[in-house]
Amino acid sequence: MVIAVVGVGAIAGNPTAQTLSQAAGPSEPLRPAPVVLPFTGLNGPTPVAVGHGGAVYVGDYYNNRVVQLASGSFAETELPFSGLHRPQSLAVETTGTVYVSDLRGEVLTLPIGPDFGCSMRAKTLREPHTLPAVMLSSQTRFALRRVPLAVWFSVLLLIAALAMPIKQRCGTPSRSCASTLDANGNLHYYYEVEPLGVFLLEMITGTNIRWYYTSGEEIS
Repeated sequence: MVIAVVGVGAIAGNPTAQTLSQAAGPSEPLRPAPVVLPFTGLNGPTPVAVGHGGAVYVGDYYNNRVVQLASGSFAETELPFSGLHRPQSLAVETTGTVYVSDLRGEVLTLPIGPDFGCSMRAKTLREPHTLPAVMLSSQTRFALRRVPLAVWFSVLLLIAALAMPIKQRCGTPSRSCASTLDANGNLHYYYEVEPLGVFLLEMITGTNIRWYYTSGEEIS
């Protein structure tokens, strides 16, 4: 399988990028043809992200890795994520920090520097999606694994602060559920903890963190 991008500007500096002629109607401008990027050995490339400088990042699902292709480069670089299992979602901050979630529902983060630094595993985080406060079916959980990961630095701070309370109050989250970050910076997380059901973690900007059952009952 190949990864392609429409528009040669996305891989600036690639002298092999070409715009092929194509038929167009009287009012249709010519569109640039897709350009195949020189990734090699990909086996199930699922998540794709583009960094601030034009670098392209691909999660290589069955090879349990993330590879980076810098803008204008012809050779990919494998990022040193440790313990990655089936990358599901991928995102890159403007600072270059890469976030990837895997099939286990964990999020790994890699601050990018001259030597890439070291891979650090964050605490469990669920993938973002807006859901009504209802119990999640197995079909819904499966679908959520395909939802892209939202990047927000404060999420990592939140995870670090709540890692122990999560385990003390609810046990360990054991299913892929959902979370969402709204336009005002408010965080809403859905966790499923067997056999207790689905919980909602609500963090409103500037206020305390509150826990709910999805029925609306607040957890003390």
